[in-house]
Amino acid sequence: MTFDAPDLALPEELLLLAHHPTAGRRLCRSRFLQYGVAGAVLAELQLSGHIVEQGGRITVVNPLPPEEPLLAA
Repeated sequence: MTFDAPDLALPEELLLLAHHPTAGRRLCRSRFLQYGVAGAVLAELQLSGHIVEQGGRITVVNPLPPEEPLLAA
């Protein structure tokens, strides 16, 4: 049996993967998870074409807020 799963953003997928599936506890330290979520947000913004990285600097290409509320924040 299959079902249509909602499309999740990278930060949401990371949060799900970082927690034990039955116990619900974190599988890593919260500081590491914070850095991972921040990186996942940047990756999602880059994949959606809102930012680009050039020479180690991040530049905003599309200043309009993304549709995803998590990324817009």
